[in-house]
Amino acid sequence: MSRTHKFDKSFGPVASFSGILIFVAGLIATFFTLSGLILVFFGAFIGFTNSSTTIDTKNKKVRFSENIFGIIKTGKWLKVDKEMQIGTRQESGAYRTYSMSNWSIDSKVDNAIIYLFDKSGNQLIPIMQLQQDEDPQEKINEICRDLEIPRLT
Repeated sequence: MSRTHKFDKSFGPVASFSGILIFVAGLIATFFTLSGLILVFFGAFIGFTNSSTTIDTKNKKVRFSENIFGIIKTGKWLKVDKEMQIGTRQESGAYRTYSMSNWSIDSKVDNAIIYLFDKSGNQLIPIMQLQQDEDPQEKINEICRDLEIPRLT
């Protein structure tokens, strides 16, 4: 059985929204001229490309991938061994957007992300991005049980 956990859009929220608008405009333009397909492909690439992690619990493998156009997965599978561990890290970031009137809008994002660590404690792959209302300990225990590996101490 495999599960997929999605992360953020690859180009950020503003570029993703713009890409969706370009995609829709390209669909409309395609009714009038075939050159609208260029906008469709460009908008789909910018608007729908995201990153995710797939966990294959049956074969004990994980894969962090960029999903091009939201459907074409890239990335290599990593075999999980008994010496690897699961832990969480707190990450913060910010997005800055400028308007036509030179106002900047800053959006701060604080996330807890569950990572796969090697036996030395180095982080390898992000496994899951937790929402505000999710309990990190419960999710870590669930992933540890599925992959049969210990928690990070």
